Amino acid sequence: MIVPDDFIAELNLSERVRIVPFHYGHIHMMQLSELDRRAANALPDFNSHIQSYADTYPSMTVIIDDKIILSSGIFQLWPSTYELWMFKSDDIAKQNALDLTRKAKMFVSYTTQLSYLRRLQIVVRNDNSPAMRWAGLIGFNYEATLTAYTPDGVDCHIYTRFNHGFSST
Repeated sequence: MIVPDDFIAELNLSERVRIVPFHYGHIHMMQLSELDRRAANALPDFNSHIQSYADTYPSMTVIIDDKIILSSGIFQLWPSTYELWMFKSDDIAKQNALDLTRKAKMFVSYTTQLSYLRRLQIVVRNDNSPAMRWAGLIGFNYEATLTAYTPDGVDCHIYTRFNHGFSST
């Protein structure tokens, strides 16, 4: 399921930038950071997990100059609570950091306003300080530390954002 067209229109994409439906193979076409590679390798059946999220929930891949820069989406933990996942191509992301941060912040703002979403969260490994800083830059607030959270036993930080207009009726 791709992110809706009304959101894509808000991004004001240039001819260099395209958004396409996510496929798990996109992640394997990126130059992931060592931390992202470790995170992906720690999850058993990574490809089937991430593709099942993409088949069910909003997700997308961003392509700049015919190179995959980022894949991202959300998945439901339980009614009204969703988690954002994201993988980026380290080399290209550094070259486009400001634009990527702006677009990610727009995606988070858009997602947080969805009528069925009360809470959006992101989980970041505590050994990934750039991702922890970036979580704040795109509008998340630190909430807690999850001890030995990952399959390989790494602590993680959870960052949240709320839809204050959410109504369960």
